[in-house]
Amino acid sequence: MGSVAMDTLALVERLPARNEVALVREVREDYGGTAGNVAANLASLGLKPRLLGSVGRDFARGDYAQHLRRLGVHLDNLHHSAHPTGRAFLFTDPHGAQQIYYSPGANLEMGSCEPLAAGIAHFSSGEIRAYPAFMARCETVSFDPGQEVFHRDPEHIRACLEHVDYLFLNEHELRFLGRALSMGVPEFLRAGPRVLVESRGEKGQVLHQPDGKLACPAAKARLVDPSGAGDAHRAGFLYGLARGLKLEACARLGSVCAAFAIESVGAQSNLPTEAALRERYKREFGALP
Repeated sequence: MGSVAMDTLALVERLPARNEVALVREVREDYGGTAGNVAANLASLGLKPRLLGSVGRDFARGDYAQHLRRLGVHLDNLHHSAHPTGRAFLFTDPHGAQQIYYSPGANLEMGSCEPLAAGIAHFSSGEIRAYPAFMARCETVSFDPGQEVFHRDPEHIRACLEHVDYLFLNEHELRFLGRALSMGVPEFLRAGPRVLVESRGEKGQVLHQPDGKLACPAAKARLVDPSGAGDAHRAGFLYGLARGLKLEACARLGSVCAAFAIESVGAQSNLPTEAALRERYKREFGALP
């Protein structure tokens, strides 16, 4: 569950300072939205995800719906709004630094979706105020608030934590949200999550648990565009959970899936198959259990 959006991707010479102009080297339109990205990755890996979110009437008329159906994503539970489908504008420099502007559009009506019971449910960035009621119906919940932490009332995120089993934050989000809620890692874990997965980019990730932490390296990759890397990581991790693998293997699968994402422009332009994921995992970390 989460945002579904169309992306406008601009590769720029540099990210300009205030009142400055920078040269755009390339522009392209692509599929996006955090939940859309996770669902597309999961379907490409051979799972059958069900997507919950709110889209505009333009969604069914465009290519995005057909793209997701071809992959095997179930779309029957999407809410259709009179507002247009959300849109993100992403500006990326040659070093992978990025600025994002987001128009939520139909995503504001995400709470109008029909609640579903689920074995494993992943909640990505979106209309977080609506999430607790959905989370309460699910057996296992993973939650990635993403960049919502920087503009959302932090209490909306706190209200979700009691329902969450796996909480995903990158190092910047963890620092910012921790200050906003006066919480450190121990407090986050006491609030509900069994595991806090802290992403650290090329430095890998750290799995925080009540009895300690485990560092996992990043998979080697050539950075072209960071768009969708976090969503791809969550999909790889969820793939491991669905297959009943141990946490370390899940984390490494996330890193491998993210490596595919950053090697091409666009969040869904280099989706790995299950066979490709397993082969790359073997090259990076040895045979997958």
